[in-house]
Amino acid sequence: MTEYPLRFDSDIRYLKGVGEKRAASYKKMGIETVGKLIYHLPRGYIDLSQDCLIASAQIGGNAAIRATVIRRSSEKRIRKGLSIWKVLVSDGTIDMTLTFYNAKFSVEALKLGSEYIFYGPVGGSILHKEMSAPMIIPAERGGGLMPRYPSTAGLSSRLIGAHVSMALNLLKGMLKDPIPQQIRRKAELWELDEALAVTHRPPSLEEADQAKRRFIFEEFFILAVSMQLLRRERRRLETFPMNDVSMTPLWGRASLLTHLSPAKGYR
Repeated sequence: MTEYPLRFDSDIRYLKGVGEKRAASYKKMGIETVGKLIYHLPRGYIDLSQDCLIASAQIGGNAAIRATVIRRSSEKRIRKGLSIWKVLVSDGTIDMTLTFYNAKFSVEALKLGSEYIFYGPVGGSILHKEMSAPMIIPAERGGGLMPRYPSTAGLSSRLIGAHVSMALNLLKGMLKDPIPQQIRRKAELWELDEALAVTHRPPSLEEADQAKRRFIFEEFFILAVSMQLLRRERRRLETFPMNDVSMTPLWGRASLLTHLSPAKGYR
């Protein structure tokens, strides 16, 4: 049964496009709720504004290349469980071969004559360059920074980004900032909604760093508050010290009982 509307603590499987199978993959990364998903922050960014020509792409490094699909090969099975596809693309000057592994749907989605941005490791030779398992970005997506998320099998960085964007739209205006306003102002920090929006879709690296600063502060703030609450609870559970009490009367009674015990002949 689908749960509506989604909340911060809603199970991630109820987010559109996730479902049971992908929810299981998310849970392997410790992401069980929609709230944990939006806190799954990027580990870095791909600068798509720096796309280059095939000829200038450095062999051995990663590059973003804007090119048009010229030809697609049919599936070639290498061995059980492994299939490859070859795609020829051109930037208008020279061609480059792309190799995809077990990516039938991605390859079939490429339209002949359409332009895309391909990002990945550049190989081959100076005479004919190649790219292995590139990320595919529609040309209309434009340049800018694309977040790179920690991922796992069944969940690509791009798919995670799509889910995060959906979750942010659904939870907009519903998030409670854990940092009080007074402290945010004093530390010159962004509000939670703004910081999340920027860290997942930053207009610039400078703003991404500013958003990151807010989340580092938040982590330490929550840790400090948690430690303070723990100390307060420990103090509450501590036993109060007892005042000094003379034991002389007790020793006197104990001595009397000893004299009256059966061992001393008392009947």
